[in-house]
Amino acid sequence: MTAEMTEQAAWDAHDRKDFQEAARIWESLIASAASGTARDALRSNYCYALVGLQRFDEARRIYQELYEKTGSHIDLHQLGMVAREAGEYDRALALFEEEHSMLQGGHPLARAANLYERGLVQGLLGHREEALQLAENCLALSKKTDNPVMHGCAWRLLGDLYRSANPKRARDHYVQARAAFAQANDQVASSDIDSRMQSLI
Repeated sequence: MTAEMTEQAAWDAHDRKDFQEAARIWESLIASAASGTARDALRSNYCYALVGLQRFDEARRIYQELYEKTGSHIDLHQLGMVAREAGEYDRALALFEEEHSMLQGGHPLARAANLYERGLVQGLLGHREEALQLAENCLALSKKTDNPVMHGCAWRLLGDLYRSANPKRARDHYVQARAAFAQANDQVASSDIDSRMQSLI
């Protein structure tokens, strides 16, 4: 395998929004996978490139197959992500609600990620009050984890929900999100936050 055919190279291409190149690398990695388990993990990652290319049906088929094989809430979560990206917000919400029913008790990071997606989709559906409550719950739960990316996502969602109604408050949330993403050394997310702040009224 060449140095160019690595998982990091695929993610780098994804970050550049070169989804065609990312897909090509994932396909090469999948073809040379050493085991079925490794192949499934690579196929899951490959779906991010498929979503970027708006090949939603292909991504959905892969995640559905993986979910039927594993019964894991992670694959169900990814099915919701595909539906959200495809603009199928009601379906996405139903999938995330189903995942929520699987996450009682522990798993604070998984529950925070689920709250984030439900809040995001409620916002996309125009249900701002429901979205705000979910986003606040997401932030509170994310603070119980040591995952700065999750913290950043929670703050970013709150910023997005306040953009129109209260730009100053939105900016305050974005500042918190920017700090969290910087702590995670996530340059793509940090740059995205910078753009959001610059575009505030």
